[in-house]
Amino acid sequence: MVRFSLKIRLALTVCLLLAGLLAVLGTATLGFFSGELEDLIGRQQFAILSLIAAGLDQKLSQSQQLIVKTAASLPPGILGDPDRAQAFFDQRLGIGITDFFDNGIFLFSPDGRLTAEWPIKPDRRGRDYSFRDYFRKTVDSGKPIISAPYRSSQAHHHPAISFTAPLFDQGGRLTGVLAGSIDLSKDNFLGNLARAKVGKSGYYYLFSTKRLMIMHPDPTRVMQSDIPPGANRLLDQALDGFEGSGETINSRGIAMLVSFKHLAATDWILAANYPQA
Repeated sequence: MVRFSLKIRLALTVCLLLAGLLAVLGTATLGFFSGELEDLIGRQQFAILSLIAAGLDQKLSQSQQLIVKTAASLPPGILGDPDRAQAFFDQRLGIGITDFFDNGIFLFSPDGRLTAEWPIKPDRRGRDYSFRDYFRKTVDSGKPIISAPYRSSQAHHHPAISFTAPLFDQGGRLTGVLAGSIDLSKDNFLGNLARAKVGKSGYYYLFSTKRLMIMHPDPTRVMQSDIPPGANRLLDQALDGFEGSGETINSRGIAMLVSFKHLAATDWILAANYPQA
């Protein structure tokens, strides 16, 4: 009986040791493969994000070049003549540029007054737009700029961005500013970003280095600076220059696998959020 009891105890001990060992090995294996899977998803997500960012950079650069080339094609004599400028806009602007800048094309005088626009709208000529940040930056720098988002002055008041080109006479004096505007709520290369998905429930968003939201699937967050420092650890690192993927808790308290990529054409950062769940 004693021998039988010892055998039972020994067998139970061995079984318990094996069960414990298998549990440890199982936990370690699960953790290893979970980490490997997360790393794989993160690398794939960053690779896709980098391709999208390259496409955005190309589109932004092309948009800037398009408005600069259009500015160069304007006859100098029309800049001080609103009627002639409007006639040029109505008759000579190509379909390519009018289709591309879906929020309108605008010619401003050196002091910021609206000289001509396409498509023309009533009672807008002569309005003062010198308060617009994109106008001031273009005048101050003397260079083309890509604006931060702003509320359009048109009836819809949608968020928009502008691409500008300064105009100079032969003596180097500023004679006007040409701007092409894109509506961020429409189906264009920026608006479509808000409707793209990462897997089934992930999403992309675009923000500036000043924490200003440029594109987001939640339209109420566009043009908001609603992610304070410390609310999203990895986003804070992205603002300091980080690029890549990692785990974070976003500003809404959701665990995410997130990737960040800085754009080259402007001070914007593209992000992809994939819920860890």
